[in-house]
Amino acid sequence: MKKVFGCSDQNPMSPGSTSKINASWIDDSGREIPHNFIALTIDARRSAFKYMKMVEVLKNGTQLLIRWNVEYVSPQAISTAAVILAESDPNTSVTLEFFWGAWARESGFRPANALRRMIDIAPYAHVIPLLGTKMFPRNSNDVRSEGQLIRETFEHWDMKSTSAEHRAGPDGLGHYSDYSLAFNYDTSDSDLMMSHIGVSSTAVSVFGSNWAIDALGRECLRSQPDYEYEERVCSDYIGVMDTGEVRVDHVRAFIRRPNNDPVWVTYKRLLMRSRNAMGVPTLVAISEASDDIAIPLMAA
Repeated sequence: MKKVFGCSDQNPMSPGSTSKINASWIDDSGREIPHNFIALTIDARRSAFKYMKMVEVLKNGTQLLIRWNVEYVSPQAISTAAVILAESDPNTSVTLEFFWGAWARESGFRPANALRRMIDIAPYAHVIPLLGTKMFPRNSNDVRSEGQLIRETFEHWDMKSTSAEHRAGPDGLGHYSDYSLAFNYDTSDSDLMMSHIGVSSTAVSVFGSNWAIDALGRECLRSQPDYEYEERVCSDYIGVMDTGEVRVDHVRAFIRRPNNDPVWVTYKRLLMRSRNAMGVPTLVAISEASDDIAIPLMAA
C-alpha cells in the first residue's frame, strides 16, 4: 500500500514519483512561477499556501496534482489552476490536495470532475470545520463489499481461524500481517498492548516508520501521537476482543502529527479477534484507505 497521507511533507509528490516532474507555483496574481521559488521546507510551504495565497501544480506524465489552502487561496491563483485542468488531456489522472482545517487528499479524478470538485469546495473557504474523528458502523454481514484488502483478509481469517496449522505470523493472518495492527492483553488481562505493526499498515503511512518502532509494546490508547484520535478509534477494541464479534466501520479522522501539519484520513476498518502463531487471542485491525466512505468531509 502506498503512502498517501503525507500531504504537507517536503517532497513535492508522494513516493513512487519519477524525477520527470514538471512542478510550478501559481502566485496570487495568477502567474505560473518556477517551483524553486519556494524552498522545500515546511515553514516556507506553509507561508506559500497561507500568506502568499498560492497554488502548487505538479505534473508527472499523465498525472496531475494540485494543492491549495481553501481559506487563503487567491481567486486569481485558483482560476489559473482551473484553466490548467480545463486544458489538460481528458484522460489525465488528477489528485486534489487542499488544506481545510487539515490536509485532505482526494484522487482518481478526471480533469472535468476535478474542476467540479474544486468549484464545490470553494464556498467552504470561511466555514470552520469540526476537527475530530467520525465513525460510521457498517453491517458486518456485508464485509466482503468493503474493499479488496478487507475482503481478502476477512476471507483468509474466516477460513483459517479455526486451524492451528495455518496461524502464521504475529496475528495469525500470514502475509496479510503486513497491513495489520495487532494487540494482546498484558499479563493482568486488563490492558490491550500493541504487539504488531504491519510495515504497510495505514498507521505507518500516517505516522511513519520511526513511530512504528517506538509504539510497539505500548498500551493501545497511548500508542499513537494523537491521543484524542486514538481514544475515539480504539473505543471498540476491548468489546471485539471480549465477544469475538466482527466489526466494520467507515472512519474520517482529523489527525495531529508531530512536527507536521494535521491531515484528514479516510479509511474502512475491520476489527476481529484472531489467534497468533502461539494460539494467543489477538485483536486485529485492518484499515484500507478509501475516499469512498459514508462520511462526507463537507456537508452537502
